[in-house]
Amino acid sequence: MRTWLIGQVRQRSDVLLALGLLIGITITWVVQGSHAPSGTETFVLNVVAAFVLIWRRRAPVLIPLIAYVAVAASFFLSEYSVPVFSQVIIYLAGYTTIAAAPSVRSLVIRVAACVGAMTVIVALVVDDILLAFVESVAIVGVLTWVTLLARNASAEKRRLVTDVERASAEAERREREAVTAERIRIARDLHDAVTHAITISILQARGGRKLLDRDPDAARTAFDTIESTSEQALVEMRRMLGVLRDGTTPADGAHEPNASLTPPPTMRQLDQLLATVPPGVAVDVNATGDLTMLPPSVDTTAFRIVQEAVTNMIKHSDAQRLAVTVAVESDALTLKVHNDGVPRAGARPAGFGIIGMRERVAAFGGTFTARAQPGSGFLVTAHLPLQEQA
Repeated sequence: MRTWLIGQVRQRSDVLLALGLLIGITITWVVQGSHAPSGTETFVLNVVAAFVLIWRRRAPVLIPLIAYVAVAASFFLSEYSVPVFSQVIIYLAGYTTIAAAPSVRSLVIRVAACVGAMTVIVALVVDDILLAFVESVAIVGVLTWVTLLARNASAEKRRLVTDVERASAEAERREREAVTAERIRIARDLHDAVTHAITISILQARGGRKLLDRDPDAARTAFDTIESTSEQALVEMRRMLGVLRDGTTPADGAHEPNASLTPPPTMRQLDQLLATVPPGVAVDVNATGDLTMLPPSVDTTAFRIVQEAVTNMIKHSDAQRLAVTVAVESDALTLKVHNDGVPRAGARPAGFGIIGMRERVAAFGGTFTARAQPGSGFLVTAHLPLQEQA
């Protein structure tokens, strides 16, 4: 469509150009008639030379040749032709031929042909072949120079357009990759938060049901834990699903005005996380260093790793002791989450939790291990550089 429109514009411009030349030729011929009338044949030949320029782009060799022959014949028939507009016709014909040259070899041949043809036409006027040749070389040289400038400008324009298109495609590719990476990150967060909350709720519900008759207070505490854990998970889920939907707000912002404002969890909330561990598990926390110096993304990632490790312990083992070690150094954060449990009989195979933890750590260029310790439970370690990647 764009090519067709450009072709239509060029065709119409050529029609207007030819029309302007025809009007000028007619006026000049009429004015000259009062002094030294030129023949009708001369006028007709100039009209033909101007008229055929309408198709100069379609036949850039044949049409200029016709124009040259017509103008040469008009000069041969009468010295009182229309020299001003005849010269314009000759220049346009020469430029058309030279500009359409598809190669350097073709360009040289066409330049030489234009010099020869123009020398013949000029010689009919000045009656000096050497002077005619010099003038023709100068004129064709200018036309060739203009042609090369136009080609260079066109090539530069194409290069700029190509660079812009390439940059736009690269920006779109990076945007798609960023969106994909962000959705994967949100999916991990959603998995960690919801899985942890559901696991805690199931265990508390089981314990509460057993204690309902003989210890109502303990059962009430279990149900309170289920309520608070579920509410927190719901807030996080709405916040993250809102980001998946429109990138800014939760799915139900009208009903949860604070959901979209809830900040992502950090290691400073570690005590709240470990408070959800079942009462029968002894928790030992050893934290060194300043948690406030952690970059936000590292902070949240570290929390999610501990959360997933704790969730896996609750789901898949009968651990009696949980040890969490956090060491913040000047250039890195080291995490160790160890439990002394053994896999519970009939436990399902691990899902995406360990895979998600490994991918989180890999995104920061860190190291991650998760392996069973012979005779001493399961150990998760993560080493996260504090320098966030660009």
